[in-house]
Amino acid sequence: MNNYFASETSRGASHWPQLRSAIENGFTLVATYPNSAPAPVQAWPSIAVTPEVEVRAAPASKKEVAATVRRVKWSVRWYLDSIVLLAPDDRACTSLIPPLYDVLGPGYDALVDRKRNVSAAEGLLATARRLLSRPPENVLDFGCGSGLALGARNRPQFLLGWDASEVMRRTAADTGMTVLETKSLDSVPSGLFDAVISCYVLHLPGAPEGAVAAMRMLRTGGVLVGNLHHSADSGEITRACSGRGVRLEYQEHDPLHGDILAITHLRETK
Repeated sequence: MNNYFASETSRGASHWPQLRSAIENGFTLVATYPNSAPAPVQAWPSIAVTPEVEVRAAPASKKEVAATVRRVKWSVRWYLDSIVLLAPDDRACTSLIPPLYDVLGPGYDALVDRKRNVSAAEGLLATARRLLSRPPENVLDFGCGSGLALGARNRPQFLLGWDASEVMRRTAADTGMTVLETKSLDSVPSGLFDAVISCYVLHLPGAPEGAVAAMRMLRTGGVLVGNLHHSADSGEITRACSGRGVRLEYQEHDPLHGDILAITHLRETK
């Protein structure tokens, strides 16, 4: 197991100062593929470019940006309050998530409510404990971001983090979280964890497939507990896990943290 764990130093994100300045000045950030933005989007200045993602700053409200991108007829996903994912289709939108997080890097915490995220982690861990009838000993934080779950008062002794973004994994390691240093969960052995928690991740593009991969890492009888943003459809997760030796144990809407799901891993599936 130890071959999969690392605590590396984050390289940081050189683009963050420009991104932060744009957000603070009321711009909407549009993340798309480099050198492929449709004509209306090309009119907005590019402020961050990597080989995998380009971020443009739209000097317009969310409503105005939405009207512009609708004319493009590309797939559009909103992220947080100030970022738009724009790609030719939903699958392409999904592939933008890790490189976008690489660009955001350590600046991610400035975009989220830290206390709310820690509160969500505490609630998910409490639900896992209730369903397991005991405190989970080995827990994976799926989509760990910058490692905010470390602030949970009821965190287990062995809490590991994983994120699709390399920079976010290293940022989490900087905070003291031990992380699974691998780009894909497919390379990690199955049956390692009593529980998997996922805070404000399961609504993101590609998350249903990721949840299926995380379920494989649970021991028989283990539980995946996650919450979704208020506007997300929890049905995508339950449909993705259907027929895979799992059972929906628990689902409710929390006024602060959105829909909360708990799914038990019943048996090994091929």
